[in-house]
Amino acid sequence: MSALKCTITMDKTQGVVIEVVDADAQAKQTISLLKDSIVLTVVGTAATSVVTQKADSVSIKCKSFSVEADEVSCKSQMASTFAANTDMKISGTKSVSVDGMNAKLSGTTVSVTAQGTLNAEATGPATLKGAVANVTAPVVMLG
Repeated sequence: MSALKCTITMDKTQGVVIEVVDADAQAKQTISLLKDSIVLTVVGTAATSVVTQKADSVSIKCKSFSVEADEVSCKSQMASTFAANTDMKISGTKSVSVDGMNAKLSGTTVSVTAQGTLNAEATGPATLKGAVANVTAPVVMLG
């Protein structure tokens, strides 16, 4: 087990930087208390993570991010975006709700599947449109 190299740098114009280096593990942790931000950096052999906090923002850049809590609430005063470059999954063991003034589900292929009852309802006009519309059931009731 090698000794850690610990460095504290204090600069009256830049701020304070605390650095811990483990040369054997090729790992480095840095806490930078700068003039306008706090930056936490962890560098390893396979990845680097950085948390940057400023007066008006917090940024997290990492390979994997997880949160475990009894309850999670995310709220924004302006627009919110959740995106994935590959797959995204939203699930709940009891229920999942999507509410909005205008709610839209779109994609190249969209499937809606219910293990039990499937209800689609509108208080205004309801339209089902397609190049071909197939309705298949042992009994079809219209009207």
